[in-house]
Amino acid sequence: MLKSIEINDLKWDVFEWIGQRWMLVVGGTRDSYNMMTASWGGVGIVWNEPMVFVFVRPSRYTHEFLMKYPRFSLVFLPDSYREILNLCGSRSGRDIDKMRIPGITPVDLKEAVGFDEAELVIIARTAFRQPLDPSSLLREDVRQAFYSTGDYHDLFMGSIEGVWIQG
Repeated sequence: MLKSIEINDLKWDVFEWIGQRWMLVVGGTRDSYNMMTASWGGVGIVWNEPMVFVFVRPSRYTHEFLMKYPRFSLVFLPDSYREILNLCGSRSGRDIDKMRIPGITPVDLKEAVGFDEAELVIIARTAFRQPLDPSSLLREDVRQAFYSTGDYHDLFMGSIEGVWIQG
């Protein structure tokens, strides 16, 4: 069962949790949502507020939900849910109904979606969205490795409105 905590009580290794364990980026509400697996993003202070940021390509179905709804969630599942993370990272919600994936139980958290099985859920209200400008990308190796097809990400930054942990 998830319990709410204050952001200052959160102790975690953001590099491990995002970069190695991965997360679900969930856009929408309990009645209509989609999610995708991500390993790019971060946490910090912007405009004197705790913020999260994620990168989502406009071609991803989840992008539509992030554009339509004011809040999104970052959901961190235990390692035993790697199969679900792999599914959500390899299949589009246009092709499968991710709201019906067995083994995870959606819950409404501050007008966003979390999952009862999560170890950590962060709810954020979108504060900023910016398409990545190819002319501002100064590293050619990054351009070649991640954007050779021209499918650049949008950056979404969200003000953290709530944090839940298992307990």
